Amino acid sequence: MRAPIIQPLHIRSTDEDCITAADIEAWAKVERALSGKREACRKLRIITGRMANG
Repeated sequence: MRAPIIQPLHIRSTDEDCITAADIEAWAKVERALSGKREACRKLRIITGRMANG
C-alpha cells in the first residue's frame, strides 16, 4: 500500500502547471517531426552504405 503524498498548503497548482490539450497536440507534432527525421536519416544511412559498398 502506498503512502499518500502530503503537500504543504502553500504549494498550489497554477495554470502554468497544468497540461492543456494544446500542449498535447504540440507535443504530438514534435514527436511526428522527430520520427520523420529519424526515418529519413535511417534511409540516408542505408543508401549511403549501399553506395560505399559498391
